[in-house]
Amino acid sequence: MVNSTMTRLLSLSLAALLLLPLASCRREPEFARVDAALAPLIPEDALAIACIRLDRIKKTPFHKQFIEPRKLPQLERFAEQTGLDVRKDIWELLLVLQKDGAPFVLIRGKFGGSFGLEPEFKQPGLQRMSYKGYYIVYGDGPGVLFMNTGAAAAGQIEDLKKIVDRRDQPGWKSNQPLLDLVATLPGTTPIWMAATHAGQLLP
Repeated sequence: MVNSTMTRLLSLSLAALLLLPLASCRREPEFARVDAALAPLIPEDALAIACIRLDRIKKTPFHKQFIEPRKLPQLERFAEQTGLDVRKDIWELLLVLQKDGAPFVLIRGKFGGSFGLEPEFKQPGLQRMSYKGYYIVYGDGPGVLFMNTGAAAAGQIEDLKKIVDRRDQPGWKSNQPLLDLVATLPGTTPIWMAATHAGQLLP
């Protein structure tokens, strides 16, 4: 399941957060933001989003010591199900919690050999289908919808099709209240969560 995989990744990322350097020679943005390639894919009825900046976590001592040299079952399983290697292909994950429908993950990374080229996945058992000009790769777990060589979404196939359907609707808008809330969060943290209707997330 996408949400269980994301939960495991969040746990690993929180551990990395504790080991982030206190200072950096690179100037970081003052406030957080959603990547411009992912922001338009957030539905208007989303209740919350949670972000993991893997590109920042990869620079931490925690990643170099505990993640980089090891084969972690949750990361290996995600790669088998989606064809994406979290260590190499992905630099940002954005979990989207919806009012109606299962959670899905928006992904920012580099999926082809170079930008402008379609990615090729050779993992056994992966299949490919086309939907309205976009293609979805899937196996025995979640599917991955590729919007372009730098933006993708992982989730149930029907939810991925809805992402494409919404983009085709006249007057389609992203979730501006959530984006505005994100803009109030610190820009230096590699992990954050924003919710406009947190009460609806409780069981």
